[in-house]
Order: sequence, then C-alpha cells, then structure tokens
Amino acid sequence: MQNNRESTEMVEVEDLLNKDRNVVQSRKNIQCKVPIRFWIACMVFFTTYINYTTRVNMSISIVSMVAGSGGKKDIPECLREKGSNDTGNTTLPDYGPRYEWNEHIQSQILGSYFWGYVILSLPGGFIAEWLGPYWTIIGTEAISAVMNFVSIYAPDIHWGFLVFCRFIVGLCAGPTYPALQCLIARWAPPAEKGKFVAALMGNTLGTCVTWPLVGSITKSYGWDWGFHVVTIQKVVFLAIFAFITADSPADHKMISEEEKDFIAESQAGTVTKAKAVPPYLKIFTSLPFWALQVLHFGNLWGLYLQITNVPKYLSQVIGFDIKNAGFLAALPHLTRLFLGTGFGSLGDYLKKKKGVPNKFIRKFFVLFSHIFPGVFMIGIIFCGCDSVPIVVLLILSQAVNGAAVLTNLSNPQDLAPNFAGSIFGIISFIGGMTGFIVPAVTGAFIYENSGVEEYKGVFILGGCMYIGCGLFFIIFGRTETQKWNEKKDSQEEAAGASQPPKYLYKSKSCYVKKCFLWSREVKLSGFANGIEYVFGIIGYPVIELSMALQMADIHYIGMRNEQAACYAAQAIGYLTGTPGVVLVVSGPGLLHTFGGLANAQINCWPVLVIGGSAPQDHEGIGGFQECNQVDLARPYCKYSARPASISLIPMHVEKAIRVTKTGRPGAAYLDFPANILAGRVPIDTIPDQYGPTPVPVIYPNPAAIQEAVKVLLKAKRPLVIVGKGAAYAKAEKEVRELIDTTNLPFLATPMGKGVVPDTSPKCIAPARSLALQQADVILLLGARLNWILHFGRHPRFSPDIKVIQIDVCAEELHNSVKSEVAIQSDIKPAVAQILEGLKSNSFAMVADVSTPLNYYTVFHNLYESLPQNCIIVSEGANTMDIGRSMLFNDLPRHRLDAGTFGTMGVGPGFAIAAALYCRHYHPNKRVICVEGDSAFGFSGMEVETMVRYKLPITIVVVNNSGIYTGMEPEVYKEIQESGEVTKVTPPACLTYATRYENMMSLFGRVGYFVKTIPELKKVVQEALQVNDGPTVINVIINPTADRKPQTFRWLTESKL
Repeated sequence: MQNNRESTEMVEVEDLLNKDRNVVQSRKNIQCKVPIRFWIACMVFFTTYINYTTRVNMSISIVSMVAGSGGKKDIPECLREKGSNDTGNTTLPDYGPRYEWNEHIQSQILGSYFWGYVILSLPGGFIAEWLGPYWTIIGTEAISAVMNFVSIYAPDIHWGFLVFCRFIVGLCAGPTYPALQCLIARWAPPAEKGKFVAALMGNTLGTCVTWPLVGSITKSYGWDWGFHVVTIQKVVFLAIFAFITADSPADHKMISEEEKDFIAESQAGTVTKAKAVPPYLKIFTSLPFWALQVLHFGNLWGLYLQITNVPKYLSQVIGFDIKNAGFLAALPHLTRLFLGTGFGSLGDYLKKKKGVPNKFIRKFFVLFSHIFPGVFMIGIIFCGCDSVPIVVLLILSQAVNGAAVLTNLSNPQDLAPNFAGSIFGIISFIGGMTGFIVPAVTGAFIYENSGVEEYKGVFILGGCMYIGCGLFFIIFGRTETQKWNEKKDSQEEAAGASQPPKYLYKSKSCYVKKCFLWSREVKLSGFANGIEYVFGIIGYPVIELSMALQMADIHYIGMRNEQAACYAAQAIGYLTGTPGVVLVVSGPGLLHTFGGLANAQINCWPVLVIGGSAPQDHEGIGGFQECNQVDLARPYCKYSARPASISLIPMHVEKAIRVTKTGRPGAAYLDFPANILAGRVPIDTIPDQYGPTPVPVIYPNPAAIQEAVKVLLKAKRPLVIVGKGAAYAKAEKEVRELIDTTNLPFLATPMGKGVVPDTSPKCIAPARSLALQQADVILLLGARLNWILHFGRHPRFSPDIKVIQIDVCAEELHNSVKSEVAIQSDIKPAVAQILEGLKSNSFAMVADVSTPLNYYTVFHNLYESLPQNCIIVSEGANTMDIGRSMLFNDLPRHRLDAGTFGTMGVGPGFAIAAALYCRHYHPNKRVICVEGDSAFGFSGMEVETMVRYKLPITIVVVNNSGIYTGMEPEVYKEIQESGEVTKVTPPACLTYATRYENMMSLFGRVGYFVKTIPELKKVVQEALQVNDGPTVINVIINPTADRKPQTFRWLTESKL
C-alpha cells in the first residue's frame, strides 16, 4: 500500500516537474543569439551615419542649385606649370530650378548648419541626460527629417528661409553626439567601450556614401532628389532605431536578464540614470577636462582642414580630379572607418585579455590619433605638385586618426560616465568653433594667392595643432573617474549647499570621514572597490563613526539584531564582490556577530566587521563591556586586528578589505577602542596612500590544464559540478560556453544554481543520484567535496571516481578524496583554457531519468506566479530543501540560502541585502524570501528594517507549524489541554497556524493569510505590485507534509 502511494506520488511529481520546465520556457523573453548591446552599437553607428548625410547633403546639392555652377574655372597652378588647359570641370544637366546666389549667400546657407550645431552642442549632453538618449535622438532626428524635406521648397520662398531650415537641422544635430555618449555610458561594459566608441565612426561612412550617392542622384534627377533620398533614409532609420533601442538595459524589453546583469555588474554602479545637473564649475576647473578639450580641439582642427580645405587644394592647386577619382577621394574616409573600428577592438583586447592599463592605452594611441597625422600633414609641404605622395600622406593621416576612438572620443567615458554626454557636448561646442576658425585662418594664408607655397603654412599649422594638442594630453590627460562623476539631483545639490547639522562635524568624527572617505573615492576613480553598504546597530562608542560613514556617502542600514546585520553584510558582499561592513558596539554586540562571521568564513563570502571596544586605559580594571575581542574574533576571520593609533587606521582598513577579497573570500574584524574613536589629530597627518589594491587573478598551471583535458577526453561518463565559487567569480559566461560547446552534463550546488540555467537540457538535477553514482570523471568548479556533495565518497559516488578540482584556495585541493588533477586557479581562466582544449569534442549526456525527492504543491504554483528574474532567498528544513528542486534559477547569484554552514536565521538579512542590491543595480528586479515558519522565527523582527527602508520584499512563510513537521490541529489541541505541556509537547512542534502576517499591522501595512492555491496566486500578484515596503504571505500547509524518503539518509536519519 505504501509502495503504491509512493509510486503514485513520484508520477505526480514527475508530471509537475515537466510542467514547471514548460512554464519556464514559455515565460522566457525573446532573446536573440546576438547580444542586444551589439544592436545598440549598430544603432550608434547608423545614428552618426544618418547625422552626417544631412550635414554633407547641402554641400553637394548647392552646386546644382546655383545658376552657372559647372562653368569653366581657372586652371590649377600645377596644371599650368605642366601646360595643361583642362580644368576637369563639367557642366551639369539642367534639372530643377537654379538660383542667383553669390558667394556670400552660399556661405550663409552652408554656414547656418554649423551655427545651429555649435549652439546646441553645449546643452546637448544636459538634454540627453534629462530626456534620455532615446527620446533625444528620436526627437531631434524627426525634426531634422521634417526640416530637410521643407528645405526643398524653402529657396522658392527666400534664401533666408533655407538658411533658417539649415539652422534648425544643425540645432537638431547638436545633441546627437552627446546623446550617443550618454547611450554608450549606459550600455557599454568597460571592457567593450572601445568597440562602442568605434561605432561613432559611422559619420565617416555617411560622408563616403553621401558624396557619390547624392552627387549621382543630383546629376541624374535634379538637386531636390538629393534631399528626398536623405529624408527617406532618416524615416527608415527612425523606425528601426525606435524598435531596437532603449535608454538603458533596464528599459529594454527584449534583453535577457543575463545580459542585463552582466552590463550592470561590469559597470559596478558608476553609471546611473538619476537626473542631475552637471557640475559645470567642477568640470571647467578640472585639468583632466581641459586636457581632453585640447585633444578634441586639435583633432577637429585637422579633420575640418581635411574635409573643407584639402579637397579645394587638391582640385584647384594640384589639379587632382576628385570627381573622376571617386574611390581615391573616398579612400581616406574608408581607411579611417576600418582602422577606427580595428583600433576600438584592439583597445578592448589589450584591456581585457592583456590587462594593459587604461591610462597607457589612451596616451599611447595619441601617437596614432594625433602625432602621426600631424607628421604626415607636415610632410605634404615637401611633395610639391606630385599628387601621388600627397594623396598617400592624406590617406595615412586620416587612417591612423581612426585611433581617436581610443583617445578623445573615449576619454569622456573615463572621466565621468554619468556626465559623458554633457562633457562631450562642451568639448564639441568649443571644438566646433574650428568649423569657423579653420576656413578663416586658411583664408588668411591664401588671401592673395592660393598656390602651393601659400598652402605650406596651412599644413604646417594643421600638423602643429595635431602634435601640440596630442602632447598636451599625454602630459596632463587623465583616465581615472573624477570625483564629480557622482550624480546628485537638484534637491540633493540644494541640501549640499547648506551645512549639515553641526553635530555631524564633531571633532570625533572628522578623522573618521578622512579615513573612510578613501573607499568612496577609489570607487569613483573606476576601481569599483569602495565600501558602499554598512549594516549594524549603533551605541557607545561607534555613534559618531556611523555618522561619519554616511557623510562619506556610504549607505547605512540600521538592523534589529547584530546577527542579522552580519548576514546582510556578507550577502551584499557575495552579490557585489565588495565586502559589506558590519558596525557593532563592544562586548555582546560583537559576540552576536560570531554566527554570521562563521557563516561568512565557511561560505567564503567577503565581510568586514568593525566593533567598538573599551578604552585601552580601562583594560584589566573592569572597563565597560570589556573583553578580548580581537582574539575572540580571530578563529572566525582571515584577519583580526586593532589599529594602534589613528594614523594606522587607513592601513588596517585597506588590508582588511583586501584580505576579505583575496584568494578564498572570507571575514575580517577591526577593533576600534573608544579612546581611538574619541581621539583628535590634524587632518593632514592622516596618510592617504592606502588605496585598495585590485585582487590579483590566479592563472592555472598550463601542464595541469593539459592533464585535465586528457582525463576528460578519456572519460566515458563525465560530469561537471558547478559550485557557488563559480557564481561568486562571475564565471557564468565561461562555464555556459563550456557546457554548450562540449555538451557536458552538469549539476549545480544550491548557490551554484543559475551559473548555467536550471532549465538547460544539459542539467541533470532530476537524476542527481544516478549521475553521481555513474560518473567516472567529475570536473569540480568552485565547489567543495563536503557534506553537500556527500564528501565525494562511495556509495553516493563511484568508488573509482576521478576528480578534476579547480579552486582558488590551494588548501582545499585533495580534501576528502584525492583529486586526479588539482588546479589552483580562478575559475574564469581555468575554464576558458580547458574549453580551448575540448572545443573539438562533444560528450554524450547522462540520461535524465529521476524525479525530485518530494515537493509541496505550493512551490509549483508559487513558481508559476513569480517573475523569472527574481532573486530567491530561502531557508528552513523542508522548505529550503524542496525549494531547491522546485524553484528554478536561470541566472547566477539569484539564490541565497543557508549555504555550506546550514545556518538558520539568515533569510531576512539576506533578503534585505538582496533588496538593496536590486535598488541600486537592478531596480526592475524583485526579491522573494521563502521561509519555513521555524526559520522565520530567528530573525522575523527584521521586517521592521524592511519597512523602515521601504524595501519591496515578498516574504512567503510556508507554515507547517513545526520544525521539519508539526502536529495536526486536533492533536495539537489535545496536547495543549493535557496538562503539563513542557513534558508532552513534541520538541519539533510549534504553535499551530501562527498568524505571522499580522506582524504587518504593527507597521500599518497588510499581510495575507492563505489556505488555498487560488488565494496564493492572487495574493502573490498583489504583493508583487507593492513597491514601497515588504509583504508577508502566510501559507498554511499540512503539518505532517514531509520529503520523500532518501536513499542515502545519513543527514536525515535523526529527523522526526
């Protein structure tokens, strides 16, 4: 009878599991194989392309619009010397009206565009940052298309109306490049910015295409069709741009959650959509900004010289027929386009693969973008009338100038990604003046005679501008993110203009601000290592310290229990890669964190605990809450210390943070005695050289990698096990490529879930027992052979199992069972090198035949109601165990649970950390905290913390009225009425159907009591609409519900 019941149960479980997997597939967004950011880069390219078609169109069409154009002109000087009478000019056919416009009117028409362009370049970045680059580009290009079309009929009214139309078109073009810089800042991961900025080279293609295209159409059909073609291109472009583009990854409808996370995490919080007024005063008083401005000015001087005056020099002085040598005329622009794209990819390669510093890349490639073009331009003066070397030098000059994508076009992203649009608008406004200055200066040189000798001065000046501006940047340029990159909205600016309350500036806290402010400054400088979050409960002697941390622009979250504070801090460290800080009082305050410290140390998560302590001169005489805190904390930490003086605080803080992140992550403790915190020193005596050191990457031994590849190639039933070490290392790209390329089957440990999606066909979690027993080779990626993996031993594993172990910690290698191949390395480089050795091989997958051990119906229906990209926090006995199988994860670092130490009470703290992480990095994501009723009791009062900080967390309490199992209501009532309840109430029993949701009424909020599945689905949807605080859903289930009995019961033998 029992066997039949279990058999029926297993069939039902398998059906539900299959249904869950179908739900996962149906809920996935449409995701292109090509990343969305690739299409965004394409839109950047075509935006600049379409922008330049409008700019160039008028210069071509005006030739056919003016009466008498195409008539005979003077013979070029160099052709006169050769005795030729050919001007190379032809008479255009008489299509369309012609206008009697003199040189002055023509110059007014052509110049009107540039006046508009320059005027709106300055506020263009501000406009883009407030409206968003998406609507800025759509709006300006739509108006530009309309005015370009109106320009066809404007000359018939008056040439002044055409000037007005061109002026408006120029105005619309002004914000384009600042808006694109803003778009790039929001979409480009730091390691791909070179490619994104290279997309700005679309303007070169616009020039190359528009000259022959519009020229040919004008010649065949009339000048008005030149405007029609450009307008049609704009309309088509707008439709595609509107469909593909969005202001940021968070706003895009088709982007995958994986890509969205990758972009957000790679930018590490340096880019935000918050609206703010650019800090113009700080920008204009910044030497790095002026170094960039000079560099950009020199670049535009050379480009405008080549675009506006060099064609005239070739045609009217040298006698080079540009129109009939179309390919050669376009070759400088084409080479600049292709080499610019190549330079962008090369810069990304050097930065990402070779670790070349950004500073070196920017300054080295100034040689190509400015110095060499200057040398080539000066070289033209030695070529006389020989057109071949002149054209070669011009091609070389334009080609190597494509390196500008790594210099003046990229540097705004370095200095202030939040204000890249505004910065580019400013440098374009000032640099755009060269559009007027260069023709005027050139005219001064050739005023009396436009011959070879007169043009020598033009080229010498142009070359010197290139070289001089490049050298200025090499000396004074910077690539570090500036302090003024941080955004503050108008209200915050106003608040910042007035002094904070005076008590924040007590002498006690002044030095602390200095000591801790460096962490924020380092973050703003682009290292993304700065402390962002502090959790704790304040009291003597750390009150002023907590205020100083907030003054340093660090988030402080006051918790209700030091233990929960430590759980929250380590979770934020796991999610961001930067340790969270716990601030506690002395004595008992520190002791309450020890459970969290041990959990962080065993889970390998970075966290720093800072504790106040008794004054040093009170030691040994019964000081307040006196205890030997440094020694007490040492067994649970990688580093435990007390600064001997105020001046040593920065050194110890830097070391503590470095230790928590280096090698195997873990915990650190710093002890601050009250007399140190109350001390006073001159601010200038605090050393500021202790900036955070980047964590070094550990690369694998090549011989060990070769051996691992050999073992895998000989395997008959290989299996990959993905641990949370791979998740922490953010190695999902490499691991997914390994699985997808080789077809290897995989299993994930609880918090390794999502590195490769649970819904992948190569995931064999339902056949976990069979897979572990039959595998002959296991590739262990950031996982440990501890109790979670049954120590890697028989009978759960094959007695002849061969283990390939990759771990960042050498001490972990060969633990429990001796590894066949042990590799000390970071996960990313090791997996990448193994993949390189396996690329030509594909493995047969182990069959997927088993089903989950057991489940509650509530998990199946809960999962159907949850957003796919939510972060799931889970703890409890059966609640967590069953949830690991029933609540799938397709994204890495999206599951937090009791972990290796099996700690109960972590849930609310983890959920608070996850909600803060989502608020600042992924505002469209939700946090779901699935709690067993027993586990919820450990830290349930942290709900008040969630309310206070308006954290939208959905808490689902799976209430079986007990630990593991509870009592039926009738039995519970009978026990309660039987007399001495302490002798008859089962130890695992809790109060039946406790109304946990009523906690919310304490804070004026609503909770939900659920007994049925329809109720559950309804209230989950309602809870997901709450954005200003937590929601508690109390789900009553069968008190005797339990897991299906396990084959290997060593961990559950004692369960009731």
